[in-house]
Amino acid sequence: YTTGWMNGDIKMAALADTDDTDVAGSELVTNGTFDTDVSGWTDGNTEGTITWNASGYMDLARNSGSGGNIALQDVTTVAGETYVVTFDIVAISNGLTARLGAVISPDTYTTTGTKTFTALASNATETLGFNLANSGTATATIDNISVRLADPDRSVNGNGLAVHGSITKA
Repeated sequence: YTTGWMNGDIKMAALADTDDTDVAGSELVTNGTFDTDVSGWTDGNTEGTITWNASGYMDLARNSGSGGNIALQDVTTVAGETYVVTFDIVAISNGLTARLGAVISPDTYTTTGTKTFTALASNATETLGFNLANSGTATATIDNISVRLADPDRSVNGNGLAVHGSITKA
């Protein structure tokens, strides 16, 4: 890739590849909006539960134990490509982390709002997972989960540009 000298407080440097192959991306998560149920998601922790909220959300709860991934879904990726993970936390009572494959979100989320992080895939299939805090009881309500191919950010910030549709490069 070619970015040149990036002077000052650079926020993002994307689409700087020397490869002129068009970039095309689509949604990789199945049922990330929870309109009717939580199908496509598995419970990875015997101490936790996943339930559908009639408002169209996924509710996560853990009554005890030491944590572990509660909501899991495998997504098809390409090893070496960057992906953007986005989700909304509607309600939360304790900390929540997310991961895509081996990449764990940079923050333990404790507030509501839209959360985003990028991850570099290592395999053709990566597991998207959500984990409640590691001690005591915890709950979280999540919606609008998305994983999309990203054009890598070549700045120090490392925030990928999520691809919606197709980007023509020349």
